[in-house]
Amino acid sequence: MKIIRVPVILLFSLIQPIMFVLLFTYVIGAAIDIPGEGYTSFLMAGIFAQTVVFGSSTAMALDLKNGIID
Repeated sequence: MKIIRVPVILLFSLIQPIMFVLLFTYVIGAAIDIPGEGYTSFLMAGIFAQTVVFGSSTAMALDLKNGIID
């Protein structure tokens, strides 16, 4: 039987946004009051932008290190 290993980068790129959403929603979210709009709509937009930027910079760093594009 062959064991399929999940790359560490893929694992962290999936877990990090989930942990940030849970942390900022349930732990810190009660302390932040935004009149009119819910806090989670601002949170989800920020987490999505952060995930895209961090993911693209990590992919670019790995590409430079491994030399896929010469």
